[in-house]
Amino acid sequence: MVEWIDLIFGYKQRGEAAIKATNVFHYLSYQGSIDLEKISDPVERLASINIIHNFGQTPKQLFTKPHPKRKLDSQAIHFEDRISDLRQPPTPMQVHTEPITSLFLASDRFLAGCGSKIFIPGKGENYLEWGFSDGSVRVFTVEGDRFVGLAENLHSSPISCAVFADETTLITGSEDTTVGVWQVRVGKTFDIQLKECLRGHSEKVTTLAFSKSFSVIVSGSDDGTAIVWDLNRLKYVRQLQGHVGPVEVGTTL
Repeated sequence: MVEWIDLIFGYKQRGEAAIKATNVFHYLSYQGSIDLEKISDPVERLASINIIHNFGQTPKQLFTKPHPKRKLDSQAIHFEDRISDLRQPPTPMQVHTEPITSLFLASDRFLAGCGSKIFIPGKGENYLEWGFSDGSVRVFTVEGDRFVGLAENLHSSPISCAVFADETTLITGSEDTTVGVWQVRVGKTFDIQLKECLRGHSEKVTTLAFSKSFSVIVSGSDDGTAIVWDLNRLKYVRQLQGHVGPVEVGTTL
């Protein structure tokens, strides 16, 4: 990682260090190499602009010295080295009569959800549930299961899966083959607005996953397709090949 930082943003971006690292690009791609406003000849100015567009722009140099390596704790213990020490507690933390489908770790408690139920990120005070006969999604409080609000007709067919990318972004998959991305706000009431409807599957969407680090959504379907979407632009990126059957397992990347 440190070498990558040195090449892109650091001391190996320019000068002798860049030459030794074979990290040299067209001089017009570097920040401050030319002032287009000072070029009076329109032909020369246009040529410079076209060159910049063709070669792209090198990121701004942030460091002029080697980036320090991360200090590793010599006492750090890897999980796989201690897995044999795991022990089952004498009594379970929680007991549910249905299969557990979602887990959520709040600041002061551990929550487990069953069925079509996911916890809303943040303080873990509310959860969202779907699978009702009217096709709605409903929000309840964790303490006391008090009803907060609902939204109907999010899709033309029943919702088949859902996940929160963050506290205000809900992603839903439906039997109508679409993926919905929603802006939500949960307070004393529940408000929801459609940001984008993503279309690419030909059968029911069966699973959803996301990665905030890589800004992507991945949706899987009964038709065997898994599609990667850009979480920021909410656009199609590419399809993952090789699935011979329905894509059914959902997780967070």
